[in-house]
Amino acid sequence: MIRRAFRALPVCLLLACLFPGPGAGEEAKLKEYSAARFFGGPIRAETAEYAARVAASNLAVQEAMRLLAALPEVRFAGAVTPGNPKPPDVAGLACLLYEVRPVRTALLGYPPQLRMEARVALVPPEQPGRAVIDALTRPDTLDAASRLQARREALLDAYDRAAAPLLRTPPGMGGSAGLLEAERCVNALKSLDFFFTLLPQYGDFWPDPAAALEKLNACLALDPHNALALAARAEVMLKLDKPDAAMDDAQAALALDDTLDRAHDALGTALLVRRLPALAVNSFGKAAALCPRKPSYLLNRASAYLMLDEKEAMCRDLAAACGLGDCAGLTWAGKNGMCPKTSEGVAPDTVPQREGE
Repeated sequence: MIRRAFRALPVCLLLACLFPGPGAGEEAKLKEYSAARFFGGPIRAETAEYAARVAASNLAVQEAMRLLAALPEVRFAGAVTPGNPKPPDVAGLACLLYEVRPVRTALLGYPPQLRMEARVALVPPEQPGRAVIDALTRPDTLDAASRLQARREALLDAYDRAAAPLLRTPPGMGGSAGLLEAERCVNALKSLDFFFTLLPQYGDFWPDPAAALEKLNACLALDPHNALALAARAEVMLKLDKPDAAMDDAQAALALDDTLDRAHDALGTALLVRRLPALAVNSFGKAAALCPRKPSYLLNRASAYLMLDEKEAMCRDLAAACGLGDCAGLTWAGKNGMCPKTSEGVAPDTVPQREGE
C-alpha cells in the first residue's frame, strides 16, 4: 500500500521550537514547492517518494538562499575585508534558519507513468536579521549545514541518473546494479537528514558522547560513507577515551573528504594521545590551513610541539592563537618561562594584532 502520510523531513535545523512558525491565519501565505519522481519497474513508490521530498526541499532551500542574499545583514557580512576573509555561506544559513515544512504527498498519473509528488512549505524565521547574526557566531554548525546541503544535491543527482533507466525495466528483468545504486543514494540521503538533527550537539562538541555515539552509529548504518558522521564519531570516541577508534574514524572520514578540518583535528588529537607528536603536528597543521582563524587548532599544534620540545615553534603557535583571541596558552607559557613575557605573561611584540586593529 502506498503511504500517503508525509513524515517530517529535517531539512532545516532550527524548527518551530526555536523559531515558531506562523499562526493558523498565516499558513496560507507560506510559499509552497513541489517535485515529483516516477516509480515503476524495480523502483518502489517509497523510494521515489523520498527522492521527491528531497527534490522539493532543495527547491525551498534555493528560495531561502535568494531571500537571505537580499538581507542587509548578509550583504554586510558578505563584504570581504581583511578581518572577514570569506563571505557567509548562504546555503548553510538557509538550512539553519528556515524550516521546510511537509505539506502532502500524492500519487499521480496512470500506469505505467506513475509518480510520487511531494509538496513542502518554506517557513522563515520570525526575525531573519537577528537569526543571521546568531548563526554567524556558530561557524562549525554553519559549515556542516552547508556541506550537508551540497551533499544532498549531489546524491539526488546520482539517484536520478541511477533511477532513469530502471523505470523502463520490468521487475525481475535485470538492472540490479542500478537499483542498488538508487537505493544507496536514498539511504545516504536519509543518513544526511538524520545527521542534520544532530547539529546542535555537533556545534557543542558532543556534551553527551554516549548518547551521541548511539545516534551516530544509527546514522552510519544508513550510510557508512557519511564523512561528516565519521568525523563526528571520531570526536565522540576521543571524549570516550578511545583514541584508536577515533583514529580509524578520522582517517576514514578524511579518505572520503580531506577538507574536513575537524577530522584533521580529531586525528591529530588521537595521534597526540598515542604520543606520536610529529604526526600530530602534521594533522593539526592541515586543520589550521583549512580554518586559519580557529585558535584551537594552533593551540593543539603547540601542544604537539611542546611534546617534541620545539619551544620556538610552540611559542609561534601560541602567539598566533593569542592574535585570534585566545591568549590562555601564551600566558601560561610565559608564566612558566617558556615564551617571552611581561608581568602579565605575554610580550606585546610577540602577539600579532588582529587585522584592522
